[in-house]
Amino acid sequence: VSTLEEALKHEPWAAVICTPTSLHPEQTIACLEAHLDVLCEKPVAHRLADFAPLREALRQSGAYLQIAYMLRYHPVMARIIEET
Repeated sequence: VSTLEEALKHEPWAAVICTPTSLHPEQTIACLEAHLDVLCEKPVAHRLADFAPLREALRQSGAYLQIAYMLRYHPVMARIIEET
C-alpha cells in the first residue's frame, strides 16, 4: 500500500511509524484512533502543541504507544559492538 488510509483498511493490529518527523503526530494519532498499538521513531512530535492531541488519542484508544530510540552512539553500545 502507499497510504496510511489504505494500510488501515487491512485492519492491522499494530503500526510502526518511521516516516519524516513532521508526519509522526498525525500518523500516530490516526493509528491510535484505529486502536492500534504503535511504535513510533523518535521524536513522536516536533512541536509542543502536538502533545495534547497525542495524549488524548492515546488515552481514548486504550492502545500502547512506545517510542523507538537508536542507541547506536551510546557509549555502552559502542563498547559492546567494539568487543564483539
